[in-house]
Amino acid sequence: HSVKLKKPDYSGVPRLEGLKLSWCDSLVEIHPSIGQLSRLRYLYLQGCESLTDLPSMSAEMQSRIISNFFQATWMI
Repeated sequence: HSVKLKKPDYSGVPRLEGLKLSWCDSLVEIHPSIGQLSRLRYLYLQGCESLTDLPSMSAEMQSRIISNFFQATWMI
């Protein structure tokens, strides 16, 4: 039995510059506030196989995401 995880609201950490969630098999959702973090320089999501969607974010923000899943599914 596995627990599906949702990550917290990130609006309380506006100076966050990086977040590594790689290999978090139970991650199914990322809070929409992640798309509002203007200082975020990287978001690692490699191996997050249960993650099916990302919150709305700018193209610049999307370009900072490191994830095999993201690159294979959302990049056009």
